[in-house]
Amino acid sequence: MKKTIIAAVGVLSILSSVPVVGAAELSVQSLSGRESAILPGNPFYFLKSWAGSMRGIFADTKEQKLVIETNRVNKKASEIFQAEVASGRQVSEQVRIDYATLFNNWANSIALLSADDQINAKSIGYESKEAFFAYLLGRVATHYRFADEKGIEINQELVNQALTRLEELMGTETFASEVELIKSTHESPAVNELFAN
Repeated sequence: MKKTIIAAVGVLSILSSVPVVGAAELSVQSLSGRESAILPGNPFYFLKSWAGSMRGIFADTKEQKLVIETNRVNKKASEIFQAEVASGRQVSEQVRIDYATLFNNWANSIALLSADDQINAKSIGYESKEAFFAYLLGRVATHYRFADEKGIEINQELVNQALTRLEELMGTETFASEVELIKSTHESPAVNELFAN
């Protein structure tokens, strides 16, 4: 009976969808959309991490995989923020490494997008591919700022590759317009540095 309940809870958590945070919400505090009950440092946190990694297995399309990866990075940043506020101290080095790994894998997935990819933005809640790409661009900036503020080392080359790919997919003019909007929203030296090139 216990095994059945545990299996059912696991399957439900794997198959449940995570809400996508709107593109206009660019603050670090709003990354996940809700507070986490199980934070880094909790003895059951490994189960939450495992369930999160299993969601990606069930993604049928590239855009679904990207949404899942984006939500995982968003949630990890939000959990770090919440854990540090709750404890008054920095999270463990392993949690910081886990965040950097998630971020780097996500940035790599963005960098691997192609103009030939058939992105069905409506299937993931976006009006157009351009809106989805603008959302990803905003998230890259937010996470870059978050990593900078927390002193978490991320792979700059992957960030640059992701930005280059998003610029190619969005077009230079649209990309530049979105960058200006992001820079004015963030007002962060790290974000200005990110888009300096």
